[in-house]
Amino acid sequence: MNNFKGGMYVIGSATLFGMMPILAKLSYKSGSNVQSTLFLRFLFSSIMIYIYLKYKNISLKLNINILILVCTIGFLGYSLMSIFLFTSYNYMSVGVASMVFFIYPTIVSCISFIIFKEKITKTKFVSLTLSTIGIITIIGIRENKIKSIGLIFVLLAALSYSAYVIGINTKLVRKVNNIVITFYVVITCTITTGIIGLFTNSINFRINYTGIIYILILALISTVIAFILFLEGAKIIGSSKSAILGTLEPIVTLFLGHIFLDEKLNFRVIVGCLLVVISMVFLGKKDARKLKCVNRKNMI
Repeated sequence: MNNFKGGMYVIGSATLFGMMPILAKLSYKSGSNVQSTLFLRFLFSSIMIYIYLKYKNISLKLNINILILVCTIGFLGYSLMSIFLFTSYNYMSVGVASMVFFIYPTIVSCISFIIFKEKITKTKFVSLTLSTIGIITIIGIRENKIKSIGLIFVLLAALSYSAYVIGINTKLVRKVNNIVITFYVVITCTITTGIIGLFTNSINFRINYTGIIYILILALISTVIAFILFLEGAKIIGSSKSAILGTLEPIVTLFLGHIFLDEKLNFRVIVGCLLVVISMVFLGKKDARKLKCVNRKNMI
C-alpha cells in the first residue's frame, strides 16, 4: 500500500512538472515573455517555499562555503538552464523540446567519464546509443519545423542542467536538506533573471490577468507542489523507482502540447520519443542510485 502511495506521489509530480512548459507557453500568449515568466515564477516560488520552510520549522542556516557553492551552482546550472529551455519554446514545440532536454542523464554520464574518469558501463553505452538515435529521429523531421536555434537552446539547457546535477550531488551539498538547497537555488534564479531582465529591458509587467494566473499556477502547482510530491514519493519507493517513474514527465508534456497547443504528433516523433524514454528507463533502472542523474529530487 505504501509503495502504491509513493508511486502515485511520483506520478503526480511528473504530471505536474510535465505541465510546466504548457503553462509557460500559455503565459507567452497572454502578454508575457521568457524573462518575465521566469522572474515571476522564481519570485512566487521562493515566497511559497519560504512559507513552507517556516511552517515546517526548517532552518535556513548554511555554512558560508556551502551557500556560495549552492548559489554558484544555481546561477551556472539552473538559472542558465531555465533561460535556455524556456527560450527554446519560442522556436520548437514544447513536447519535442522536453524530449530533447531529457538527454541530460546521458550527458551527465559522459561528463562523469571525461572529468571524473567514471567507467562507461554497457548500460550507459546502450542508453547513450538509444537516446542519440532517438534525438536524431526527432530532429530529422521536417514536418515539425524545428528551427536550429531552438535545438541549440534546448541542448544548451540540457548541458547546463547536467552541470547542475553534477554540482548538486557533490558530497558537500548532499549533506544539506533538499528543500533548503532548492530555496537558495530559487532565490539565486530570481536575482539572476531579475538582473538580466533589467539590463536587457526584457521584463514585461504588462501581462494580462490570465497570464499572471498561468505563472502563479506554474509556480505553485508545477514547481512547489510537484517538488514536494516527488520528495515524499522518493522517501517511500526510493530514488531508482522514482527516477523511472519520472520519465513520464516529457511524455505528459508531449501529449498536453498536442491537446492544448495543437502541436503536431506523428509516428516518427513518437518512435524517437520512445527511444529517449527507453534510454532513460534503462539507465535509471541500473544506475539511478549511483548517478542520481535522472532523479528529480533536486529539480525545481
